[in-house]
Amino acid sequence: MSSTSASAAAAGSGGHSGVVAVINHSATQDDEQSKSSDLLARMVKLHHQMSDSIRYLAAKGSVGKKHLPMLERAIADSSSALDRLDGLALLEGHFKNFALAPPDDEVEEGWGRIEPFFAEAPSITISGDLSDHSSDAVDSQTETLAQGPGSRFADKAVTHETTKATQTQKKAHLIGFEFVRQLYALPETLMHGTLFPLIHQHPHTALAKVSSALCCTSPAVGSAVAAALIAQIDSIIERLKGLIGYTQIRRHLQWHPGRCVDVRRPSRLIRLHYVMVTGGDWTGSAPLLRLAKSCSEIQSLPIELTAEDLWRAGSKAVIDSRPPSMRQYALFSHRLGEVRHLSRDANGRERLGGGVVTVHTQQTVPVRYRDRFDAADPPCRHVRDFGSFRELVIESMVVESSLLQVWDRWCYESDPHSAEFDRICALIDQQPPVCRTINYGIAIHTDGMKGRLVILHGDEKGDNFMAYMEMAKWSDVCSSIHLCTTEAPHQGGSGPAAFPRTVAIANKRMGDAVTLLPEVNNAINTAVGVTST
Repeated sequence: MSSTSASAAAAGSGGHSGVVAVINHSATQDDEQSKSSDLLARMVKLHHQMSDSIRYLAAKGSVGKKHLPMLERAIADSSSALDRLDGLALLEGHFKNFALAPPDDEVEEGWGRIEPFFAEAPSITISGDLSDHSSDAVDSQTETLAQGPGSRFADKAVTHETTKATQTQKKAHLIGFEFVRQLYALPETLMHGTLFPLIHQHPHTALAKVSSALCCTSPAVGSAVAAALIAQIDSIIERLKGLIGYTQIRRHLQWHPGRCVDVRRPSRLIRLHYVMVTGGDWTGSAPLLRLAKSCSEIQSLPIELTAEDLWRAGSKAVIDSRPPSMRQYALFSHRLGEVRHLSRDANGRERLGGGVVTVHTQQTVPVRYRDRFDAADPPCRHVRDFGSFRELVIESMVVESSLLQVWDRWCYESDPHSAEFDRICALIDQQPPVCRTINYGIAIHTDGMKGRLVILHGDEKGDNFMAYMEMAKWSDVCSSIHLCTTEAPHQGGSGPAAFPRTVAIANKRMGDAVTLLPEVNNAINTAVGVTST
């Protein structure tokens, strides 16, 4: 064959390769379809054979004594096979087996079996929002239904009499109870991969819509929910590593025959998941928690969340009514002491310690905060107005902590040193970064006074004490600047020299502005001189 002919043949072969691939793919599909049809035909044949054998044995009424073990094994194997077939049918879209409404004539019989569970416990809703339940209510329902044969309900006499439920209520309870009971047989993969995707909710809150009773009563549901929630919570907690943990809530205890010891875990995980997701961006809580540690408001980090923390966060209605920054803070605020505890009083008002907190809206926000309004951390009022809720918490925590004043300076407009008065006023008005290095500051506005609080140290990873600078101006009469710290004073030192680390930080962060504090500046120069010598 000539080279031209060979090239043409090669080109022809290349041109047909796509067609060959399609033919091969079609052949593969045909093979799969043929195999599926053969398997289903074999299953139908088995069904007929089993039906014949079952009808024969049932009509006979008994089997020989030595054949009883064989019958028991056959029933067990058939039951296991039927469970797998039910799962397959569900995956293929057959939901008929899950319509568990019993006929009316079976309701009384079924109710007699389950009434003791409802006689001393709140009625349990199979569909609903877990986060509507209080933590105590969820735990109560869990203990009631999951204690097993050794519970206080095991020895209670079964009765068909009830005056607390109508026939409709009985039927509803029975449907729910039977549904939960049958869930025990479902494999976890089926529960997680098939049933949960059927819940058409927002992807971040879908799992929070699963009933608390359902999750706490069925090991299959609880395990699947827990696995899914832990992955989602971990993705948020990862950004708060070293600050917040939830080991106690996510702990996995072993199941023991006759009783389940870890049935509360899914309900608590659902509550935590709801708080974490609706809390939005948790980045702003990181410096707040570090400052709390630096100010000795909390003894150590990370905070390990417990069931009490979830209870303190409030009900779903309370959580939903708060902006994200307050949802986050409510989860751990009680850890910071009563003065810093965020709560909702009987009149529906937010309280920080004993004072009322009013959250501003875009309609009520003061003009000076209007351009920087953030719905996730909105301006609020607590005695005076603050630019955000976190600013309120941080200022109260910093100013009220057990700190020492390193040095302060007061300047009057009428003084010969009026230039310092003007410099302090300029720092108050300067937009971040203040002193060219400090990005975080709190603007202060009250009647007749204007100021700024600037965090120098204590809000970053590894900080073990807090230092801040506060500047204030009273009308056009006087201004002041203060340097304060929680650093323990060094023995043998006096004035700013007793706080060498704070002085070094002030020198690094404040730049030329440190000269507004002459004694601090002298301590810096002395330290530099000693080091050079």
